[in-house]
Amino acid sequence: MVQLDKQHSTEEKILNAARQIFIDRGMDGARMQDIADAAGINKAMLHYYFRSKEKLYGTIVQHIMSNALPAMFDLLESDLKLKDKLKQFIINYLALIRANPFLPLFILNEMNRHPDKFVKWLPIKNLKISRFSDQVNEAVSLKLIRPIEPKVLIMNMASMIVFPFIARPMMCVVLKMDKKYFDQLLSQREEQIIDFVISAIYYKN
Repeated sequence: MVQLDKQHSTEEKILNAARQIFIDRGMDGARMQDIADAAGINKAMLHYYFRSKEKLYGTIVQHIMSNALPAMFDLLESDLKLKDKLKQFIINYLALIRANPFLPLFILNEMNRHPDKFVKWLPIKNLKISRFSDQVNEAVSLKLIRPIEPKVLIMNMASMIVFPFIARPMMCVVLKMDKKYFDQLLSQREEQIIDFVISAIYYKN
């Protein structure tokens, strides 16, 4: 039992160290020796737990994305009414990104550098949007909302949520904002995005 706890503790140290290094440097810039040093173990021990950098990278990608994608898609496939679903999607997605501000840029960089490897490790096998698509198409047919492709609606919401985090350095310089003011604006995004999306697609009674 003690041995198992020790193994689990060592593996957690490795994963925590690797997560930060992969986020900071990507797969190409990360070195196994640096991960071992950060975890407080030798390189041989690191290879005992993870035989290669690619295997460790895949584990990290799965850990990161397993907290993001399934929860979002479960919400889209839930029994919530469409308007409530849109609001909750925005609230949950924005909360996720604010808690993990590195996530959008990490995904963007790694998808560009290693698209095949990155996609291989994404937990997308059982992700569906059929229920959400049916709700959107039904709302369009009933003339409750303006015509829009369900996938485009998801992209529009995701873009409004993610873009400020990806473009943060540029926005701060171009719009002459310090970090404190930028964070203050981000805190208002939830209500603004919800109002924008609802106003954009729903017909006014």
